[in-house]
Amino acid sequence: MIGDGPESTSAPSLTLVGRSGSPVTRKAEQIVRRHRRHWTLRIATPAEFPLPDEDPRAQADLMLFAVDHPDDEVIDIDRAWEQAPLTRWLICRGDWCESAGRTRGRWPQAVDIPISALTSQLQLEFDVLQNRSVPTAMTSDRNEVFAAGHPPCSGSPLQEISIAWAGPDRTLGEAILTSCRAAGAKLADDAGTTADVLLFDGDPWTATRQEQLAQQVAGGPPVVVLFGYLRPQYHDRAVSHGAATAIEKLVPEQELFDAILAAVGRE
Repeated sequence: MIGDGPESTSAPSLTLVGRSGSPVTRKAEQIVRRHRRHWTLRIATPAEFPLPDEDPRAQADLMLFAVDHPDDEVIDIDRAWEQAPLTRWLICRGDWCESAGRTRGRWPQAVDIPISALTSQLQLEFDVLQNRSVPTAMTSDRNEVFAAGHPPCSGSPLQEISIAWAGPDRTLGEAILTSCRAAGAKLADDAGTTADVLLFDGDPWTATRQEQLAQQVAGGPPVVVLFGYLRPQYHDRAVSHGAATAIEKLVPEQELFDAILAAVGRE
């Protein structure tokens, strides 16, 4: 068994199942280890399934599958659920699996997420296991899953922070700025001179768009770049151009607000 050594008496257990050394497995392990105080991590490979009943990995509080490609799904899903009916299940996918849910995927929408959403989903799963949140039903459709994963924030975490939008999608920009204003932010008219932070639409991520990002960063406020789908290389390139960070456009409000607060040094 591979894991974190002595078991915690308080942290719930998480078994990560993925091909050894694969990109999504490595990324998932990094994310879980950043939340190490929340989870007791154990690791398994698809070839080991079904795990013996006496194996502690088989009775984890959360079973997390890392999948790089739809053809990686070699486990018997029904048998896995039958083996551990009280376990929470989650599958995180890489870039090659973007269309899997519309074609051959068998996992319910409620447990099927892109790897870029794993950080926020792990927090939701932890809250469920701590009886602080109600789990999303396995039968939920896409709209219900989205609503459950994007609860509105209370209070005014962005109080007195001025925010501007730079991007071709004005409708999306207005929607995001409306959420920020409801959280206490002020809307800046001139992103280059009056904003405390600039929200920059990274799509389409072309050479021209990257040049525009570099121009906005030069001498301007901190920049948070937003992508429709955040690939790791997009994040790294945006940061290399001087952005404070990069996130997905449809992240939960709190994740957006946390990125803004970090950009202005108010974490």
